Amino acid sequence: MDWAFEIGRKLDLSISTIHIAVLYMDCMLEKNDVSKNNYYLIAAACLHVAAKFDELDSKIPPIPELLLAAIMKLPTARIDDLKECDNTILHTLAWNLKILTPLVFVETLLTQGILHTSDKIEDKDPVSIYTAKVVSQRALKFADIALGCKYQ
Repeated sequence: MDWAFEIGRKLDLSISTIHIAVLYMDCMLEKNDVSKNNYYLIAAACLHVAAKFDELDSKIPPIPELLLAAIMKLPTARIDDLKECDNTILHTLAWNLKILTPLVFVETLLTQGILHTSDKIEDKDPVSIYTAKVVSQRALKFADIALGCKYQ
């Protein structure tokens, strides 16, 4: 998962896309008997499928670019390998790509006026004042931890 985060950031994918990819990986590993040799290929393919679902078309990395970013862990991977893995993911997920991540709930709460950027939340400690930005950053950190990834 940490490697998927690293590659996702290298490809400038949104944090939402990376979280979706990690959940796709969980589903793949739960429903399929996967050898450890294929973990990185599955992670790369999950990033690719998640990017196609969640990103603007201009942000979807072409397969050669994705394989180049992942060259250290996938030195012999071919374009056809990634395409085949993409298809396996789509079939495993039954083409149901909409997965709600914890970030969806955080973003929904923040956009519904629960907390505005100018709001301040005072803790019992008078020195602790949290703005919406701080709350959002901490929620993102918690969401990363909940997925089992090292917070970047």
